[in-house]
Amino acid sequence: MLHDYSRFRVETIDSFFQSVMRNLARELELSPNLNIELNNTEVLSDAVDSMIEKLGPTSPVLAWLLDYINERIADDKRWNVSDEVKSFGRNIFDEGYIEKGEGLRQRLRNPNTIKEYRKQLKALETEILEQMKGFYDQFEGELDGHALTADDLKNGSRGIGSYFRKLNNGVLSNDIRNATVEKCLEDAKNWATKTSPRYADIINLANSSLIQILEDAEKLRSKNNLLLNSCRLSLQHLNKVQLLANIDEEVRQLNHDNNRFLLSDTNALLHQLVKDGDSSFVFEKIGTNIHNVMIDEFQDTSRMQWGNFKLLLLEGLSQGADSLIVGDVKQSIYRWRNGDWGILNSLNDRIEHFPIRVKTLATNRRSETNVIRFNNRIFTAAANYLNGVYKQQLGKDCEDLQKAYADVVQESPRSTEKGYVKVSFLEPDEEHDYTEQTLISLGAEVENLLASGVQLNDIAILVRKK
Repeated sequence: MLHDYSRFRVETIDSFFQSVMRNLARELELSPNLNIELNNTEVLSDAVDSMIEKLGPTSPVLAWLLDYINERIADDKRWNVSDEVKSFGRNIFDEGYIEKGEGLRQRLRNPNTIKEYRKQLKALETEILEQMKGFYDQFEGELDGHALTADDLKNGSRGIGSYFRKLNNGVLSNDIRNATVEKCLEDAKNWATKTSPRYADIINLANSSLIQILEDAEKLRSKNNLLLNSCRLSLQHLNKVQLLANIDEEVRQLNHDNNRFLLSDTNALLHQLVKDGDSSFVFEKIGTNIHNVMIDEFQDTSRMQWGNFKLLLLEGLSQGADSLIVGDVKQSIYRWRNGDWGILNSLNDRIEHFPIRVKTLATNRRSETNVIRFNNRIFTAAANYLNGVYKQQLGKDCEDLQKAYADVVQESPRSTEKGYVKVSFLEPDEEHDYTEQTLISLGAEVENLLASGVQLNDIAILVRKK
């Protein structure tokens, strides 16, 4: 590196991709004097204001806005039109939306798309409910055919009959599979009370048909519950999708009119280009050859950024040049710019057919010994607790969580025990809410530090926002 220092480059991922994009301006059909806009929020604000100014009495956008406002009011949330729509509009900069945005815009150009989709969702919702009601009808039919009612079964109206009534009422949630259902699936004897005059008849009926009906209902209920929830959530948010697509169109139009290009669109443009074309051609346009790459803070890399950079790394690896990825999955708590910790967590022993050497830095040279010990204990316990909750609900370990925290324990290089950690759990009371309690506790802590000789310029206070 010292002998060829002019070829050594240190830059952000954004600036690197910007240089690639400017060299590809012709292929991307971009103006050579394009203005790069860094402030998404300002562009979005202008677009929403422009969209609202264009609203007329018959505008479909007005109807979507009113539906959105009514939903906010129903949920007892703020409904300031401009601010809320701008906040909601930030979703157009999310990679999940960007990846599907073009297809969505194409579909929504047909004014009947949402109407037809809503019709299909309602039909599927009705079909699911009717299918589950069918089990209630079978259950009641079997009982009626043998001169029995649900009240004749064990626990009467609170027994297994309650399960089928819930199915009839469209309740398919997982909590209806309670202890009674489990027992009735296990043994026919759990369908009848021993003192019942029809005990033998109920046991025989359970063995011949009722248990089978219950098993069939349970096989479909969980799947249908997911489908039903998906239908209802989709119906609830359909108007939001239309509104979001309209905001997106307005942003694009304003950018076109002002010869402006959003920095956040760079990854998407290059991602599409390298996906559809020759990736080597794309990176040749940089005007230089890059063999060795080091990416720092990799846990905050987005899917599109990795999709673009992965090709560059593979090109170098194919020529025998090593690259270095530095990151810590556990630090990916802020989701900077669509950062996806799953990318780093899913890198195992290979990238394509090239082997990966993993080196874990087990020694923490930044923190004092007591701080390291505290972190080791709290994060080990927290990971085990969360894995226990996951296993209890889903019946298996959370492998992603276990892998992310497998190397959480660190060693201290220091022989002296220094460092101090204090954790306080604050609860609101009749006089002070949580924020007030926090400020009171914070003030008291600062006073204690000052009294013990700590200087003001040695005290830092971290907050979530201003």
